[in-house]
Amino acid sequence: MESFMYYFYLICFLLVGLSVGSFINVVIYRLPLKLGLQQINVQEKEIGLSWPPSHCPQCNAMILKRDNVPLFSWIFLRGKCRFCKEPIPAIYPLTELIHGLWFTGVFLLLFKQDDALFVLPAILIFCLLYAIAIIDFKNYIIPDSLNYFLLWSGMIFSVTGINAVSPLSAVAGVCVIWTITYAIMAVYERVKCTTGLGGGDVKLFSAVMPWIGIEKIHYLILLSSVTGLVIVLVHRYSNRLLSNNRVVLGDDSGRYVPFGPAICLSALYLFMLQTFMH
Repeated sequence: MESFMYYFYLICFLLVGLSVGSFINVVIYRLPLKLGLQQINVQEKEIGLSWPPSHCPQCNAMILKRDNVPLFSWIFLRGKCRFCKEPIPAIYPLTELIHGLWFTGVFLLLFKQDDALFVLPAILIFCLLYAIAIIDFKNYIIPDSLNYFLLWSGMIFSVTGINAVSPLSAVAGVCVIWTITYAIMAVYERVKCTTGLGGGDVKLFSAVMPWIGIEKIHYLILLSSVTGLVIVLVHRYSNRLLSNNRVVLGDDSGRYVPFGPAICLSALYLFMLQTFMH
């Protein structure tokens, strides 16, 4: 019986992870549209996370329920829209698969039946940081709604004792890192007359502190800087390969690389390290 329940929970975590990954796809695609960061059709001006129903962005055909099953529908349709046969970007099934694997990993490594609630922080922080990282990488902006959700959910977990970070450490971490990063942003803009660290990055730094605590501020800043440098180098090198090493004067593509993904990766690493050590 115990063996049956173990595999039952395992399959449930996998399926829920795939479904959550499908919702994260909606957040990544629709939130920038809702904020006006991408062009949308006139009839979609009232777009939200739940409206209009899922449809193909190429032919606007409504996606059938049987074609909306996470991961499996993409495989069955061979990565193409049923109606217009346009390719469905691989990022959609990849996001679903990544979340399915993460949920499964959380179950295998952290789940305990008598403390089932304690898997929630590891699940929620991953979903939020993943959405923030992808949106920032594609649109060069971090939505305030996601930053605030990350901040206040971390505070709630801290106050209720679900997360290992004490409320005092969480609040102090938010105040200190906001002061540090805001000062860096202001001084850089004053000296260079251009934007270096964005306002969204400052808010993101603050939002992750309730999850990792004030004790890890220096680790977060250092690790984010190193990770950001690696991302910049990889991004610029890949752009050179794609452009056959040709540099076009006046072309800014590849020059600006968002810092959000580096902060997200670093915060997730520090949070999981803290979780396993607790």
